[in-house]
Amino acid sequence: MRKFYNIPENQLIGEGIDSNLYNTYFYVEDISGRDNEVIICKIPKEKIGGHSQYNIILEYSYDSINWIKLPLIDLNGVSIKIQPHGLIYLRGNNNSLSGNNLSCKNEFNIGGNILSLLYGYNFYKKTEVPNLAETFFGFFSGDLIIDTNYNPLVSVKKLLLPTLNPTYQSYDWMFRNTTCVDLPIITALQSSGFLFSYTFGNTFITSVNNPFNFNYVSGGCFNGTFSGCKQLKNVDLSNIKDYYSHSYTFLNLFSTCTSLNFLKIGLMEYDGVSFTNWLRNVSPTGTFLLPVGSSFADNAPRNGSGIPEGWEIKYFNPETDEIIN
Repeated sequence: MRKFYNIPENQLIGEGIDSNLYNTYFYVEDISGRDNEVIICKIPKEKIGGHSQYNIILEYSYDSINWIKLPLIDLNGVSIKIQPHGLIYLRGNNNSLSGNNLSCKNEFNIGGNILSLLYGYNFYKKTEVPNLAETFFGFFSGDLIIDTNYNPLVSVKKLLLPTLNPTYQSYDWMFRNTTCVDLPIITALQSSGFLFSYTFGNTFITSVNNPFNFNYVSGGCFNGTFSGCKQLKNVDLSNIKDYYSHSYTFLNLFSTCTSLNFLKIGLMEYDGVSFTNWLRNVSPTGTFLLPVGSSFADNAPRNGSGIPEGWEIKYFNPETDEIIN
């Protein structure tokens, strides 16, 4: 049965998060200290495979008051100058950003409300996206940059993803193969199919601490989400209690996270196929933490598709968070 957290409206963005982010246009911030450029371009068809591609038009501003309209984004792209440690705001009226990409020449952070790229100046009232799949597919992904296959995006912790009911594959490949060290603010109250497929793969994230508000996971939702994050050591996903079984829901989730040595989950059951290769090529030793009463360890094999052979299994009290043994 699907179960959702009942989160008060004024807490949707998370405790300690600046509520002004709802009203802040999406922005790009230079952190290199050098002259920088924002580069926005359409991704070549051969790089996106069968994924959707949309025409997009954006405006930019240096003060969020005076706006300059950009031409239709094409394969040649557009380039916008940013001063050292400067900021640039972006907005637009678009149904989807899928098939397009934003990068910078030098290191940068992003922040504000991502929906200003879809709803223009009306973004601050929105908590949903148009009913199209792959809304933000690969938009910051380094894999899809034409020349370098690399994007020097460093921090997204001030980026708000305020969609409460995201569509199929909304965040697919969104930050993959960047130098990102943290996670955005995710307000989704339910998951959808392949929602976070390879979203943070091959990034520099070191820890994950319950970033998701939903506790039921749809089929394929976490397919490869953190795969290849070689600096990732500690993960707590204990708020996720249930999942759509027999559907590769967690396929390759932490595959090749070679430093990962601590994982805390809230799941009560193991079904086999949903966890295919989810812990393949992680640290040979570690701690696997489960809620008291879970049968997960009783049914999971001791390998990368269950619980790694060299890991110690422990249990915690879900009410007090106290480790029992």
